Amino acid sequence: MPRLEAIKRLGFYPLPERITDLIIQVVRVDKALLGPWTRILDPCAGEGVALSRLAHAWGAEPFAVELSVARAAECAKLVPMMLCGSYRQLQEPDAFASVLYINPPYSDDVSGGRQECQFIRHSTRWLAPGGLLIAVIPELVVSLRAFESVMDAFRLVIPYRFPQPEYLDYNQLVVFAVKKRDGDYSGGYTHYDSEPIAELGRETYPPARGD
Repeated sequence: MPRLEAIKRLGFYPLPERITDLIIQVVRVDKALLGPWTRILDPCAGEGVALSRLAHAWGAEPFAVELSVARAAECAKLVPMMLCGSYRQLQEPDAFASVLYINPPYSDDVSGGRQECQFIRHSTRWLAPGGLLIAVIPELVVSLRAFESVMDAFRLVIPYRFPQPEYLDYNQLVVFAVKKRDGDYSGGYTHYDSEPIAELGRETYPPARGD
């Protein structure tokens, strides 16, 4: 049933307001993730609520892309820099954004892979070196080889599990990562089943992986 509902809504799962606030808290507490951030891109923005909230918290200029005409109309009320269409139609120059926030469709793609990995892979071009990725994805994705491949472009990869009760709905994580600069050969992300993933909302946070 959740899968059928996801297809009906184009895989759209809006981020709960409490999770948005916890993301802001993590970035504020973790000095490795602290900006300044000037432009934030959301290539599947939905109605733009999470994007506009994050942009306001960090004083960043928001840029949005949304495929659904109805959701794009709502998003445009919050985000003036708004494209209704596929994120592949975005004409902004490479590396123009300092933050890439992405809550992609949760689904298999036509090639048998996962859409989450494809969205992150193709959107990374717009994130500047040293920029911050914030990806909201199902936990099952982080164990996939395709996800590890996508994370090769990043360092300081830190996954956090949604707290309860939000985690019960779709078993989601928030992944924070910093895009590598030229000459940075530090490791990306390797999933180990024996490593527990911390939960958003703790008073203290674990050290960044891949540091």
